[in-house]
Amino acid sequence: MPSFLFILLSVALAFAATGKRILFSNPDITTSYSPLMLEKNSRADSLLPALNGDMALADLLAANPSLWSIENLRNEKNLSTKLRVNIIYIDGIREEAYCDFSKTKSAENWELAIGVDFVSGSSNTAAAHVYLCIEMARDNIGYATQDSSGKTLVIPPKQILEEIAKSEIPDAIPIDLQMKLLKAHKSVEEDGQCPKDIEAYLILLDVWKQVKDMEMDLPIISEALFRETVQTCAFNREWNKRYSETATFHCNSSDICEYNQSEDGKTFWSWNAYENRLEYQRKKILFFPYGKKSIHNGGTMLDLRITPLSSRLFLESYLNLKGEPISLGLIIVGD
Repeated sequence: MPSFLFILLSVALAFAATGKRILFSNPDITTSYSPLMLEKNSRADSLLPALNGDMALADLLAANPSLWSIENLRNEKNLSTKLRVNIIYIDGIREEAYCDFSKTKSAENWELAIGVDFVSGSSNTAAAHVYLCIEMARDNIGYATQDSSGKTLVIPPKQILEEIAKSEIPDAIPIDLQMKLLKAHKSVEEDGQCPKDIEAYLILLDVWKQVKDMEMDLPIISEALFRETVQTCAFNREWNKRYSETATFHCNSSDICEYNQSEDGKTFWSWNAYENRLEYQRKKILFFPYGKKSIHNGGTMLDLRITPLSSRLFLESYLNLKGEPISLGLIIVGD
């Protein structure tokens, strides 16, 4: 058996064996014959009977009940993409099997044309060919699913998913917010400045709701931000204006962190691991504290939490006594 046929058969067996697949709901399947296949059937005789394509397809579906499905890469529970497929029965001796999804314009509605060979020596790879065509469409177009509230979410093409993973955007964040964070991440990657797109700031409350229970890994955060300068970025909705300032942030072995901002000056914070927050520490002169107090000591200085949103974006959250965000912004790491 030629090696490429062996590979296709191996792929088909792997697809059929896996339980991590989600089925398309009520796919719209039509069938037709290519001109060469029609010609071949017109010359059928007892030695070379005509192909009954629909019967061959029915046998293929009986042997591969998960044929109209995609591999479940993100543990979705359903698939809302509408699938339309035209199966074209081809003469595999004179023409190549093919996969055409060029008419598909969105992840919500797929339109595929799949040339399937049921007559040549490679006809036993028909299932693998269909599986691979569907996987190619998924990788190039993306697909749609629904969350628990019934909201449609578009899962982007494979290249975008790989960029999200490479950017280290947390999996806990829904895909629509991941896409917006990726845009902000790329902006910082390109120019090392605060994101210019206001949407990067408008989504922060939604992002907070998804990451509020993530534990701060203080050593990793300190290492990521321990460089000559980082920038803090914020947006004032009332004044419709962006703000930024340079800063440095680092923590010592006693989990005391020094946060030095160009506009707000130097502050010190102690790590409360049990409550997952940084608490403001009063300044001292000759061991005597002075100045502003933490909210835990009757003062006004809020708690601070820093949460990685990507390798270049960190969510800066100032929290009240109830752990609710009063102010949300970004800390960015340029080159």
